[in-house]
Amino acid sequence: MLLPDLFLNKIDLSPVMDVVGQVLKDSFILSNFNASRSGSAGGVRVHIDSRVPMVDFENTLQIVAMLCLDDFRSDNGATRIWPKSHLSGIDPRSQRGKEIPGWISPEAKKGSVIYVLGQTWHDIGANSVNQRRWGIIAYY
Repeated sequence: MLLPDLFLNKIDLSPVMDVVGQVLKDSFILSNFNASRSGSAGGVRVHIDSRVPMVDFENTLQIVAMLCLDDFRSDNGATRIWPKSHLSGIDPRSQRGKEIPGWISPEAKKGSVIYVLGQTWHDIGANSVNQRRWGIIAYY
């Protein structure tokens, strides 16, 4: 890795650790840490990050923290999230390639963190303005 500090100092940010600890209410580990950018296509890989689509919040197994390296806007590919999908108990991967209505694109400024329960349906949005939109995705 050419610039390890770019990523390493973001693995255990105190504000993120506090939120993750409050949600999971138990010891936790970082299970994945990667970067994601938007492209011109979006909305074709709806998925959940949890292995199990839990419906009971108290049994949530995973939380995802999206660190916004750029502004996240609906026109530059902000993540699409289906509200209340974490309550469905359904893994949406069988719906890939189909238009699934009801999503929203939370907008956030560079430096913000967006949290999503691992069982929430989400996908990368389309970047229709061809502007940079990078995020770091931490799975706990």
